[in-house]
Amino acid sequence: MPGKIKRTVSTTQQDNNISEIQELKKMVKELQNKKEPRKLSALNKLKKYVLSPITEQAMAETDYYDLIPVDKMRLLNKAYPIIWEQLVLKPLYQKYGCRSAEDQERLKAKRNIQLEYNLQVDSIIDQMKSGELDDQEHFKEDLAAAFAKAIQSAAQTFDSQ
Repeated sequence: MPGKIKRTVSTTQQDNNISEIQELKKMVKELQNKKEPRKLSALNKLKKYVLSPITEQAMAETDYYDLIPVDKMRLLNKAYPIIWEQLVLKPLYQKYGCRSAEDQERLKAKRNIQLEYNLQVDSIIDQMKSGELDDQEHFKEDLAAAFAKAIQSAAQTFDSQ
């Protein structure tokens, strides 16, 4: 066969290519299976970063500090919407001049309201961490006192049932 060039590839080089391809396929599959962590909602961020550190202090300020865990959780789940209203919604109502219940409902139904909620919660978190330590402590004490009032209000709903 004059004029034709025969090309040969060694079997070891073929084996290396095959194993490299398999390794790359495995890496691609692992990357596809990795899920990014879900972003916390504004409410969950408030619970985790603002309320969790002050929960015990707030419970200690009430008569409900010695509840069993299930009842404590039920009470806290009733208190969260109350404190959400105070810390997140009321400042937004003031910011947007919502005077009536209809205005407030319109604001809550706004398209990008989740962004506003997150900004408000981030602002509270920043406030907890900024300034002198003494100021941070006073802010946390104020938050704990407000949360204790929310817990008291939530407990009254159980008493009336």
